[in-house]
Amino acid sequence: MNNQAPHSAINWSASSPWRIELQATFTLALPIVLTQIAQVGIRATDTIFMGRLGTQELAAGALGGNFYFLFYLFGLGIVVSVSALAARARGAGDTDEVRRFVRQGFWVATAISVPFVIALWQIEPILRLLGQSAANSALAAD
Repeated sequence: MNNQAPHSAINWSASSPWRIELQATFTLALPIVLTQIAQVGIRATDTIFMGRLGTQELAAGALGGNFYFLFYLFGLGIVVSVSALAARARGAGDTDEVRRFVRQGFWVATAISVPFVIALWQIEPILRLLGQSAANSALAAD
């Protein structure tokens, strides 16, 4: 008879690779979880304060915030790749390439911000073209 643990059993001792891996994962995940909780808290606080102003203001605030968030996410997705490229170059010990990636990242951020700022300046007519009411569009622009 075999006295060994079944193949599916996991060793959870202090030096177990599973335990070490889980601790490392939780250590890395904790700041991300706390950031997400903070972001949800900020959005909830914004909603509470705008809701106290009135339903029209709440609707316009959500509309304007979501319009802005679209550009924010698009820009963030493009620019955040710089950190991965710079980290790879730093890991390889290539300081010049790190500088090059950061410099190009600033150029890309500047280039994509120009059309985003123009679109955000024109939020009221854009929202009207998308079928929003004049009152909501004006409040969202504010």
